[in-house]
Amino acid sequence: MADYAFESASKQFDLSIESEVKNLRTQFTPAGYRLKYITSRKEWQDFETYQADSRLIKELANYLTIDALADAVYIGFKSGNFISVDQIKSQAERVNLKAPQDAMYLVKLMQHQSEDDNQFKMIFLDRLLNQIGEPLSISTAYKIFSRPWYQRGLISPSASIVAPYQAFDRNNKIMTLVQSSIDNDVVAGIDINMIGLSNQLKASYLDNNTVQALLSKNNSLLAYQKFGVLFPQSDENKSQFFTEKSKKALDIFVDKNLDQYGLSSIFFENEKWLGKVVSINHLKGVSVKLFVAMPEDDILAASNFALIENLQISLLIVLAFVPLSWLFSRGLIRPIHRVALQTQNIAGLKLGQANNERSHITELAALEDSVFDMRHSLHHFFGLLEVLAKEKNLMVLLEKVSAKSCVMLKADASFIFLNDASQKNILNPLVAWSNGSTLNIDDFTEIDIERHQQTKIDKFMLGEVQFVQLDAELKAALEVAKVYPENSEINALLLPLIDRNNQIIGLLGFSFCHKMEESELEKSKGIARALSEFVSLAIEGDKLFENQKQLMKSFIQLIAGAIDTKSPYTGAHCQRVPELTMMLAQEAANSNKARLKNFSLSSEQWDELKIAAWLHDCGKVTTPEDVVDKASKLEAIYNRIHEVRMRFEVLRRNKPSSELPSQEFVLSDKAEHRIPHIANKLELDSHLRFNMKRPEYRYNLGELHNLVIAIGTINEEVSYIINHHIVETINMLEQLPFPDNLKRVPEIAGSHHEQINGTGYPQGLKGDEISIESRILSIADIFEALTASDRPYKPAKSLSQSIAILDYMRQQKHIDSDLFELFLSSDVYLTYAQKFLKPEQIDDENIALYLK
Repeated sequence: MADYAFESASKQFDLSIESEVKNLRTQFTPAGYRLKYITSRKEWQDFETYQADSRLIKELANYLTIDALADAVYIGFKSGNFISVDQIKSQAERVNLKAPQDAMYLVKLMQHQSEDDNQFKMIFLDRLLNQIGEPLSISTAYKIFSRPWYQRGLISPSASIVAPYQAFDRNNKIMTLVQSSIDNDVVAGIDINMIGLSNQLKASYLDNNTVQALLSKNNSLLAYQKFGVLFPQSDENKSQFFTEKSKKALDIFVDKNLDQYGLSSIFFENEKWLGKVVSINHLKGVSVKLFVAMPEDDILAASNFALIENLQISLLIVLAFVPLSWLFSRGLIRPIHRVALQTQNIAGLKLGQANNERSHITELAALEDSVFDMRHSLHHFFGLLEVLAKEKNLMVLLEKVSAKSCVMLKADASFIFLNDASQKNILNPLVAWSNGSTLNIDDFTEIDIERHQQTKIDKFMLGEVQFVQLDAELKAALEVAKVYPENSEINALLLPLIDRNNQIIGLLGFSFCHKMEESELEKSKGIARALSEFVSLAIEGDKLFENQKQLMKSFIQLIAGAIDTKSPYTGAHCQRVPELTMMLAQEAANSNKARLKNFSLSSEQWDELKIAAWLHDCGKVTTPEDVVDKASKLEAIYNRIHEVRMRFEVLRRNKPSSELPSQEFVLSDKAEHRIPHIANKLELDSHLRFNMKRPEYRYNLGELHNLVIAIGTINEEVSYIINHHIVETINMLEQLPFPDNLKRVPEIAGSHHEQINGTGYPQGLKGDEISIESRILSIADIFEALTASDRPYKPAKSLSQSIAILDYMRQQKHIDSDLFELFLSSDVYLTYAQKFLKPEQIDDENIALYLK
């Protein structure tokens, strides 16, 4: 009986090891496939391609997002050139790298120049894989030819592990998976995330006294764990098991017992241990092994406990039959209790780690497996919901959904096609996924659903899920992508993507290299149907969002166009100012000037600035046309100079010639000429809120009052009405229910007449009270007005005249000095002039005179 108990405890220990091996194999597989993919495709082996096309770099960054075991991926070329993509995981790393706040990835490009001095070109990407800021260049002594990963990779035509070695720019050791191309043109490497590996070993923690170690091909120690400590991060408790003497014993043990069934004996420091060594990765050439051992005394203690328990049970059988029956019933009750607990957890949406214990009764074990599968499916579906709620980029969203879908259905590949907007029956490829990465969508061709041989069109149009043989064109694309070898028999689940209007908008498919049994097929169809609804919802939501953005953009442009066409005196002002604003804002975001180096805009903030620029003069819709078009001093609704002339003619006609010459009054300021302000709460609130000096009257049409205007045609009252358009702009925009990402539109648009010295309007803001966006808009507004050639009331200024006026305004602290200098030094003024100004306006100008 003691032997039986010992055998049972040993078997349980053996099963735990096998379970851990399966988990580790799953972790290593994606990295191996990624290396094989990089080193077998020509487009990945040309350094110039990475510099000319950012898609390959973004695909590497996207891979790091998906594979939790990967820290960095890099490629070395036999010319000495080098490219790497690293994840930026903490704020401390951003500070150390001097990276932008939103940076999530660091791309390094090195074109080999000499043995002693080379330059790293550093590019930062955000979460959406968009470049942030300008690339940085730093000197480096990095040489790939001397790095352990490159040296090992040159002799590794298949994936191979490089034992822990010193990182080049960090004070820690790293472990790398490497592989070279067939012709040794490139060596690709993926750094293994030691923390992730440690967590994987901790998750399968067997016992306090259990030793776990990862060994290389020559039995070198890659990682070691005991009491939750992972080597090489810590050397704690290592010496007892990996002294020189113990290393020899371990070598003999590995050579003799690799992948053997059951446990075998090994002696450490005169103590007998029972252990097992297993290959943890089935990729060709990767010889990573897991060694697990436990003191025999611990196993004996467990078996002795089991023996004592069995003796007690036997004694109870002898003493009474009823207690035995009760104990027997526990074998039935405990699995049922586990199932009940699992269902309670599922009902409460507690979908974390489940109990892997199973009943020995077949029917109860099947029930537990079904509940486990249900929890597993729900866990993934809720994960998809989280992705759907958080991810804004449709392509990244669909890639993540494709990755989870392949896991849920155990599919080899997934692909999504969308309807062609112009041809109803044509489906165009959008996303394809396999082996932990996206596939080259250019390898896939469009599908004519009515001519698709394997798909029954009537069933497809009704929304049915079909399990068919994959057609030749899709099969060829997957073979080109190395998902399947040539001439494979490939099956596929195909189903339509249907929107909420019950219209088919695309196709979702999953490929398999095996046929399914009926029960498995029905289960897969149900999951696939639910996944298609997720994908349809994502696509439809993105399309709706883009349509709404386009509608809003068109509506804004419609308002701006209406303002410009209301009066010929404004020309196309509202259309040109946004373009000049965005040009200057882009240069400001790229600038290294001290006051501008922290200025950057997210994609949503760019939209916010552009909308503010389009709507910066929307208040002009309330400005009377006779005010905007006032071309002479006496002009109101009509030009009153003719009325004065008529009075004179009437007086001269009616006056007898005998009484000539005589003096008569033909001009006057009458009471009815002085029109008071409108006494309503809205105008009063606006007057009190803003610091614009309001004249005594709303209008003063007095003839003498207007004829004594010294310069121009506009009196104090008309000037106030014209300037008041900015108040109306603010009032109108503040009443719109802008979303949170556009809340600053009223503030940006309403501050473009403010001045740095505080003499602007409508609020008299000064200095840092005026945002950089408003300062940019102010310069764009002034420069456009100066150079506009479509104003009937003034000739267009030349380029040199306009710059001189802006310089005067800079000196008087009306506009921002740094932005004015950037406006000149970046040639924004010249780019705009070449696009919008007449050739005769573009004269020579020495801008160096205006730069500090």
